[in-house]
Amino acid sequence: YCPFPSAISPHADALQQHTLAWVREFDLAVEEKAWRRLQASKFGRLAARAYPDAPLDRLEIVSDWNTWLFVLDDQCDEWGLGKDPRQLTVLHNRCLEVLSGSQPNSQDVALIYAIYDIRKRITPLMPLAWQTRFIKSAAEYFESTEWEADNRQHNTWPDADSCLLYTSPS
Repeated sequence: YCPFPSAISPHADALQQHTLAWVREFDLAVEEKAWRRLQASKFGRLAARAYPDAPLDRLEIVSDWNTWLFVLDDQCDEWGLGKDPRQLTVLHNRCLEVLSGSQPNSQDVALIYAIYDIRKRITPLMPLAWQTRFIKSAAEYFESTEWEADNRQHNTWPDADSCLLYTSPS
């Protein structure tokens, strides 16, 4: 039973195509296997279901952000950063710098250019307090993945209470 009707944005198909084009534009899925996985994931349709009444430009940001997070996770696994908390912290700190206003530079990877694009589109839509909240939430997410990487590196399996304590909102 669901107390509200199922709905999907009329922009769902356009949104899916936008997100796939965005991934290609920033070269976020280099390998064919990763590209097929992204296509099958349908992040655009997920955003269209989550926010059926949102305008297309807002949906594009939501879909691109969610896709970016999944690409980050996949690339960290492929690059081995998922087991190297120090290197993961370096990447995350650079992401937070860009979310806070820094420009990408020639040493930055594609993920940095993509998050810069998201920041450019999201900044005009949010008051400073919401931007600060967004960056804080991103920082908390990054911190949790660094904790996970540290656990992997040390072959540690945290118990359920530790996971709940660590991942609970502050």
